[in-house]
Amino acid sequence: MTSIGHNAQMLLFPMDKYSRSDIYPRDTKKWNDFLHFHEEHPEVYDYFSRAVNEVKGKGFKNIGAKLLIERIRWEYHMDNAEGQHKINNNHFPYYARLFILNNPEFEGFFELRKLKE
Repeated sequence: MTSIGHNAQMLLFPMDKYSRSDIYPRDTKKWNDFLHFHEEHPEVYDYFSRAVNEVKGKGFKNIGAKLLIERIRWEYHMDNAEGQHKINNNHFPYYARLFILNNPEFEGFFELRKLKE
């Protein structure tokens, strides 16, 4: 697999949009795996965005990204059992970070831990 981290990082995680350096992933295998999955299945991010907005709309102040990914796995499986996606557990920190960058008003909604290499 060819590394596509730097260029994709600039598109998905624009450096001028957010000031915290811990939001930006480094060019690692996990990051590149996430990018490939995201490129092939952008609808997962759409599911994630809808789930976050629904939870926020119900008054939640924070929630775990992993819980939302588990919900997405369930909903997608119920809607499309034949061709379900296997969402790697390594992806949920990247979905949370991407969502925060696209929606800065959600800073603090997810607890962001240091990314493991």
